[in-house]
Amino acid sequence: MIKKVYTIILLIIMLLLLNACDSGKRTITFDFNCEGLDDYKCFTDKNNKIDCTLELPSCNGYTFVGWYDSKDGENLVNLDNDFLNDTTIYAKWNKDKEIINNDIVKEKSYTITFDLNGGKGVKISNIQIKNNEVLPRITNQTPYKDGYIFMGWFDNKDYTKGNKYYNELNKTDKKFNLKKNITLYAGWKKKKDVVSTPKEDSKKYTVSFDSNNGNGIQDFKILVEYDKTMPSISDIVLTNPGYTFMGWYDNKNYVNGEQYYDSQMKNIRKYDKKSDTILYAGWTPNKFSVTYYPNGAEGTTLGHKCTYDSSCTLSKSGYTKSGYTFAGWKKDNTGNVLQVGTSIKNIVTSGEVKYYAVWTPNKFSVTYYPNGAEGT
Repeated sequence: MIKKVYTIILLIIMLLLLNACDSGKRTITFDFNCEGLDDYKCFTDKNNKIDCTLELPSCNGYTFVGWYDSKDGENLVNLDNDFLNDTTIYAKWNKDKEIINNDIVKEKSYTITFDLNGGKGVKISNIQIKNNEVLPRITNQTPYKDGYIFMGWFDNKDYTKGNKYYNELNKTDKKFNLKKNITLYAGWKKKKDVVSTPKEDSKKYTVSFDSNNGNGIQDFKILVEYDKTMPSISDIVLTNPGYTFMGWYDNKNYVNGEQYYDSQMKNIRKYDKKSDTILYAGWTPNKFSVTYYPNGAEGTTLGHKCTYDSSCTLSKSGYTKSGYTFAGWKKDNTGNVLQVGTSIKNIVTSGEVKYYAVWTPNKFSVTYYPNGAEGT
């Protein structure tokens, strides 16, 4: 009986020793499954999590689908899982459709470009369209040109010699029947003996729009009447990297102005001025997160927010790694090492920026003693 007890204890000790020996890192192999791309290997950390950063892969002629447990891509692999064994993970790709031997595998799209042809007031983005598709609605706003009447959109600068694709209200039921890229030109008819009457003009005012360092419009104007609902401008598309659009205001600093259109380009008040005016795009700077990663170390370092177009500094490290000294931070774990307190600005326009701790192995001295002997 005693012998059996000793045997059981011995087995338990052996299992504990095996488990201790089995606490090493696992090798995770990323097989890109694409000719010309070498496998990428990294390891797990002490928590059996993948301890590396991998950029989104690319393979010429293919679109990346995800990481799978086999070359055939049967089961999707969650990279946040625990990995208890050496594992190979395979990239799965979808082949891009193409034209092979003149057989159409994917129907080609064509680009329609819009040329104001000397006009002003609206900017229309290019259209991607396939042959025999109905042309889409392009904008609610019509361009203008002093001394001319807008006639619609044509495939010739001289509208009298071209084919009309959109009418003067930017409407159409026409199909695109060309297998090529084209440019449509605004058609203009010269006004004859147009006389403005005081009665007609006395209550109409011009509202100009200033993008206020944004992009997307140029020389855009509308006509409004006092105490009347302002017209729709929903087709305007504005961009300003690092900023969020707040609406249209009568002051460059929107917090000091009256708002006339909201961030969705919807009018929110009647026109209450008896004069022409300029409305300015209101912008507020985005905030982005700065996150600090231990890169194999232990401890905590709190992240923080930074505001676009304003400087902020890199934090001190709260991480420790046995046998190593903290040397600084690397953005996305690549590039130059940045020291604590380094000023950063406009690293991203929104979202998150990641900084990884950089570790330098410590050096130690080895000293030899004679222990009663002579020499050096």
